[in-house]
Amino acid sequence: MALAVSVLSSEGHAVREIFRRFGPDARPFRRRMAVVLLLVVVTPFLDAAVVWLFKLLIDDVLAPRNFAAFPALAAYYVGAPRSRPRRTRCGWRPRVPARPRSTGSAAS
Repeated sequence: MALAVSVLSSEGHAVREIFRRFGPDARPFRRRMAVVLLLVVVTPFLDAAVVWLFKLLIDDVLAPRNFAAFPALAAYYVGAPRSRPRRTRCGWRPRVPARPRSTGSAAS
């Protein structure tokens, strides 16, 4: 509880202290953090683009029954990048501990 009070009353000094303390440790990861920050900013726009394409499908193709516009819209929809990939594309996977081996034989 005292920590929360000191953070609120410090007027930003605690945040500065955190960056000063952990900044050198985070130096090797600055490029990765920049990529993650970029993806955090871009992802909502990609999600909005998918919703907007669905809106165009409803308003311009299905409601007026104008199926001539469907192929171009479908090409945009298939080419739109997904913001949530189905599997990871990087080599990192969570480390799962191996199952312990049994040392004795099974009881009969």
